[in-house]
Amino acid sequence: MRILIVEDDRRISGFLRRGLEAEGYHVQLAEDGRDGLERIRHESVDLVILDRMIPYVD
Repeated sequence: MRILIVEDDRRISGFLRRGLEAEGYHVQLAEDGRDGLERIRHESVDLVILDRMIPYVD
């Protein structure tokens, strides 16, 4: 399963990434809304974990 984490706080995204990868998931990170949208458009993603207050996207 491919998971995209869209989170601007590197401590939080790193924590989530380490935990999910330890369970065998493939994890990608995006630090803002624009990057997250681009990754969704161009890459296959099964699940998105989204920060509600990310830069550049309402």
